[in-house]
This record gives sequence, C-alpha cells and structure tokens, in this order.
Amino acid sequence: MSTVNVYYLADVRSVIDRAPVLPSGVTSRPLVDSDILVLAATFQSAFGPATVASLDAAVEEMTVAFGGAWGPLWPEASLAAWRDGQLAGAVLVVGRPFWEDAPDYPWLIDVFTDPRHRRAGIAGALIGTACRALKASGEPRVGLTVDDENLPAVTLYKSLGFSAFEPPG
Repeated sequence: MSTVNVYYLADVRSVIDRAPVLPSGVTSRPLVDSDILVLAATFQSAFGPATVASLDAAVEEMTVAFGGAWGPLWPEASLAAWRDGQLAGAVLVVGRPFWEDAPDYPWLIDVFTDPRHRRAGIAGALIGTACRALKASGEPRVGLTVDDENLPAVTLYKSLGFSAFEPPG
C-alpha cells in the first residue's frame, strides 16, 4: 500500500473544546530560532531514520521551516513543550501555506512528540494551545496534512475534530 498525504481541516473552537491540557510538569512556550537544533534532534527521534535520515537533514528541515519555505511561521501558535528541561514535543504553524492547492487557513506544518513522551496528551495540548492563539487572532479554521498510514496521528487529529477533505482543483 502506498502512502498518501491527506488534508484535514477543523474549526479552531472545536479543537480548543476537545484538546487536553498540558500534563502536570510540562510547560510550553513559543519557538525561537535558537530552538532549531533541539527541535531537529527531537524531530529526527520522533520520525525515525526511515523518514529523517540524519540530524543534518532534520536541521535542514527545521531551518527551512523557520525560514518560511512553507509559509511564515505564526510565532504565537508555533510552540514547544518542555518536561524536566527536555523538549517533549512541538507544533509549527504557518499563517498561510505557500503551496498551490492548500486552502486559505493557518496550517500545522509539523506536529511531533519525543518518543519518550508519547501518549501523555502533549501533542493534543500543543495543538489546542496553538488553536487558542489562532482564535484570538480571528481565525476560524486550521488545517494540516498527514500520512494516511500514520494511524496514531490520524486518530489524534480526528479526536480533536479534524475531518479529511479534498483540496479544490
């Protein structure tokens, strides 16, 4: 079976209502440029060598994301979660994606959790926190793209109110 990236959209209010709060002992803050190396290491760990071949590749991925390759990062909605001084997870959000068939909504370009911190509600809480920032700016919807074979991610997104859709075109 081949992997297919599927687009999902959600109402930000629905996500906020369904999202868990950060677990006890976990804090979040907006991402900054100096986070790129630790983000890259966690990104590589989260996705594994089949997807992210090396730390250098992960650093490049984070550098181009921070540089706006997929759209300008939304500073208040792009967040890192920390537990005991270690990066536990992150969400990177762009105001509007640059690719041709994406809808005109903010977009979650990356959501990942360190494998040691999975199944603790961190990704859902980060997405909820990001959606609160989007709602505060008047954004009604948010989108993302996910590999249809990534069942844990698909399950999470659906539980937060995301629904698959076909892009126009």
